[in-house]
Amino acid sequence: TIRLKSECINLNEVVVTADPNDKEKENPAHVILRNIWDNKDRNSPKRLNAYEYQKYEKIEFDLNNIDDKFKDRAVFKPLKFVFDYADTSDVNGKVFLPVFIVETAYDYYYRSEPKLEKEVMRASQNAGFDQNAGVQEFMGALYQDYNLYDNYLPIFEKGFVSPISTLGLLSYKYYLTDSVELNGSTQFFIQFIPKRKQELTFKGEMWVDEATWAITKIDMKMSGDANVNFVNDLSVRREYQLYHDSIWLLKEDYIIVDFALQDNKDAYGLYGIKTTEFNDYVINKPRAEEFYRTEGFSREKMIENSSDPEFWKNTRKKELSEQEQGIYSMIDTLQNTPAFNTYLDVIAFVLSGYWEMEGYDLGPLLSTLAFNPVEGVRLRFGGRTYGDRNDLYRIYAHVAYGTRDGVLKYSLGGKWLFKDQPRLEVGLYHNYDIEQIGARYTTAATRTGSFLSSVLAREPFDRLSLVRETRGYFRSEYVKDLETKLEFRRRDVYGVGSLDFSEINEEPGPISTSEIEVNLLYRLGKKWLGIGVERLEVYTPHPTFILNYSYGIPNLLGSDYEFHKVYFGFTKPFLLPPFGKSILTLEAGKTFGTLPYPLLEIAPGNNTYAYARYSYNLMNFFEFSTDQYASFNLEHHFVGLFFNKIPLFRRLKWREVVTARGMIGSLTNENIEYNTTEDGNSIQAPTKGYYEVGAGVENIFKFLRVDAIWRLSYLEDSPLANPSPFGIRVDLAVRF
Repeated sequence: TIRLKSECINLNEVVVTADPNDKEKENPAHVILRNIWDNKDRNSPKRLNAYEYQKYEKIEFDLNNIDDKFKDRAVFKPLKFVFDYADTSDVNGKVFLPVFIVETAYDYYYRSEPKLEKEVMRASQNAGFDQNAGVQEFMGALYQDYNLYDNYLPIFEKGFVSPISTLGLLSYKYYLTDSVELNGSTQFFIQFIPKRKQELTFKGEMWVDEATWAITKIDMKMSGDANVNFVNDLSVRREYQLYHDSIWLLKEDYIIVDFALQDNKDAYGLYGIKTTEFNDYVINKPRAEEFYRTEGFSREKMIENSSDPEFWKNTRKKELSEQEQGIYSMIDTLQNTPAFNTYLDVIAFVLSGYWEMEGYDLGPLLSTLAFNPVEGVRLRFGGRTYGDRNDLYRIYAHVAYGTRDGVLKYSLGGKWLFKDQPRLEVGLYHNYDIEQIGARYTTAATRTGSFLSSVLAREPFDRLSLVRETRGYFRSEYVKDLETKLEFRRRDVYGVGSLDFSEINEEPGPISTSEIEVNLLYRLGKKWLGIGVERLEVYTPHPTFILNYSYGIPNLLGSDYEFHKVYFGFTKPFLLPPFGKSILTLEAGKTFGTLPYPLLEIAPGNNTYAYARYSYNLMNFFEFSTDQYASFNLEHHFVGLFFNKIPLFRRLKWREVVTARGMIGSLTNENIEYNTTEDGNSIQAPTKGYYEVGAGVENIFKFLRVDAIWRLSYLEDSPLANPSPFGIRVDLAVRF
């Protein structure tokens, strides 16, 4: 037996203190980061006198998570052969099937003094699902241009914090993990991860050149719990190349987005992949100013290049993979497969509202059936021509019939792209149909003649007009970013339902006008996809300016009135990370002339329970009229700034939104007197200012928005008997 004897020992006090000469060492990655910030301007290509390059761009869409269960579905039995083209992703190991590919070649030119730039499309070819089937929305998401050196990157219309943002220390943790000697210069390897969950940040790694403090390569992925809809994953890889031993210019940009309807990594989805190669840089050799001001685009040359295999062989620096090459032959086979064409038709019908036929589309779906007090049940049948996304013309037509009024309505018109560069478009339309005067800004849920507006109506659509209109226009873009439009309109407006013009119109019958209008639309830095008469607008956080003048010509083709109208509009989205995004709209207008109120400015009301961004949601149609006015509209989306801090709401991914809008205007005594009826009733202007504010929640189930709206003025002296001071409005919207 072993016995231990306990014994107590008292230790002297020990005091641990820091060496006053040993200061806390800073994270070396932070030192490198500050050097990157200090050299941002130096590393921007915009500091060069001029530069130009050739760009090759490849966009591919793939069905992913293709497993045996997916392949064995009955609907795919006629298409079994397509799975021979499936492959496995190097990024996450998912099995995918290429279904769409588009290749485009560009020439880009830039000059700093004066600042001028242009991009010329040299060729484009594609195979697979046509953009008319809804692919264009996903393509737009891949076309978000950004500068890595900016503090925030505009991706999916949101402001992601750049890993090299001057505010990056608030959002990221940085680790210097390695350094190597490369071509006589030290390259630092830095890893970064987000500090918090559900913020718009990345995790990844980057290489930094010590000689220039420039990024030479970066590989990053969106943080997995970021509050972005329909995106399971986003990966970005950029590589740069050193030129003239002084500046690193982009060599390759690779983006892959894993789109999916569910927040499940194993759910079936769609890869969107964009690969961009930048080659043949020419630096500091500016061309004449006139060169940058002319577009230099030739549709004939582009078509010739697009169909030339030798051109693509020389343009691609990397050969297409076996699967990518197979898309072209696979699609040729698929297009002769009836089952495949039926699938495409169904997809297009769901996404666009049109049913695709050979050379034309039928629709839109939401306008086929509606009802209102004037027409009763409204039946509509319409369509448009559609060959492909780059059609030079588009023709529209429809017929409609109301069971109560028994009037046959119709329209026929079209637009043609007469010239590519400079762009010249011509349009001609004739329409005879019901119209809600004052509904300048409508959506599918608030538009007269829409099924949704019929279902969601809170006030009857009984003050309508039957309008016969013929109009023609020329639209041109002779100056970059500036669109000019010259239009002539001839209109006859009949009051129907409870709308009666007989007491204010000089002559019995319709209000007839002939007017000519000049419109200037300036969109700074606007980007488009496509070269046809209709193009896809790519989101850019730049302002839009509108200036409009119209003249009512008396005694021309039976016109009864002479007037002048001027209008100015301004719209600008503001990315304000981490506080979200604001959209500001300012408008002002003035009408010169004594006119019946349908020709004045009718404040845009909303007679439905659906939310309308640019209308006054607690105001009825015809509540206010003006001949001069000014208005503002502010909508701010917090994108989950507050809800992301609350555990339950964080899982729901709801987002906060607040709104404010207002209008002030007046009427001349002449217009008040002209529009006063025999019993003393007249129109009213919001001289004291009409205002609404609201707060809401969006992204409920990823598509539903609910707003609580308060009316702040004209609660007692409104033309309405009992205006509502409060209302709930809903909206359906699909947003990233």
